[in-house]
Amino acid sequence: MNDWKRAGLRLEDAPPLGRPVCVPCKLVMRCAKNEFDVQIIGGAYYSGDRWECNECGASVVVGFGSATNPTTHHESIEVQDV
Repeated sequence: MNDWKRAGLRLEDAPPLGRPVCVPCKLVMRCAKNEFDVQIIGGAYYSGDRWECNECGASVVVGFGSATNPTTHHESIEVQDV
């Protein structure tokens, strides 16, 4: 059992534990969409989770697994590989 559970805290009160944090707003982001497809330009698609800041609306995609087949019913973006 986690220390925060032992202390009687709710999940909302728990430390971020791998959840993205919006640096300007100093808030833990919320998961807005699972299975968000990202395509590296000219390459494969990867599915991740899109997280958003409730305060400023900034978003990030994290938690990529292995390459996946694109699906027409998922949101997706195309990005450059750096």
